[in-house]
Amino acid sequence: MPHLEPYKGDYYLWKYLPNLPVCIVFGVLFLFITTAHIWRMIKARLWFCSPFIFGGIIMILGFLMRGIAYYNTSNLIFYILQSTFLVLPPAFFAASMYMVYTRIVRALGREDCSIIPPRWSTRLFLAADILCINIQGNGAGLTANQTPAVATAGRWILISGLILHVVVFTGFIYICAIFHRRFRHYLANTGETTLVPWRQSLTMLYGTSVTIMARNIFRTIEYVMGEDAYLLSNEWPLYVFDFGPMAVVMLAFLIWYPGNLHGSGRECMELHSRDSAGEPFARGKTSERT
Repeated sequence: MPHLEPYKGDYYLWKYLPNLPVCIVFGVLFLFITTAHIWRMIKARLWFCSPFIFGGIIMILGFLMRGIAYYNTSNLIFYILQSTFLVLPPAFFAASMYMVYTRIVRALGREDCSIIPPRWSTRLFLAADILCINIQGNGAGLTANQTPAVATAGRWILISGLILHVVVFTGFIYICAIFHRRFRHYLANTGETTLVPWRQSLTMLYGTSVTIMARNIFRTIEYVMGEDAYLLSNEWPLYVFDFGPMAVVMLAFLIWYPGNLHGSGRECMELHSRDSAGEPFARGKTSERT
């Protein structure tokens, strides 16, 4: 029967013995969801969704390492790998979400409604995302160090990366909301309509962004409280406030997949307006845009 073993002397890497059955269930769950994402991406040829899939693969590897660690609680490598792999996926999910916003704006042809030009918004948020990944990855690797000073430094590095990600997501939700308001105002003033499912896509971005922010806030509180506090000493909060919400994020992105953000929304609106006025309606061209 597996039990907690010290890493060195009386120093333990784990505060509890990981629950293997639950770990397997979540690993299989993320395997199914990630496989579905791969199928949809290939079918729709939406390669910008690949970071989202990469995040799912990392999540699966994290549960695999956690399952192996169940039998090797004194092994530092497995502890660091599972910790790093399970803390990083939301940053990869975010990379695809930033690119969804850019494609919404371009599909609608209303770059003037975005406070940041689409070509710059993706670069800006991706750069911030890469920075968050590096900070969190380095911090997670140091938290298992046996030297208290190094472990503490790693913990605060990880915390800073989590806080930065919350700030980045706050900015992202803000520019989404501004675009939403401006474009809705534009439609109200012009009376135009569009075939692009922009409301559905923006709602999906709001929901997934808020969920990831809440998860990062939980992780921040977890590490600020310290390794001897309740959150790091018990396993169930991870599944309720981290792994579970990340499964919801992947499912939401899968259900409201950004597969209809093609072409120019302005052309779609113009074609729709001509049809309403009794002019010839270019059905073939519109079907290619939807």
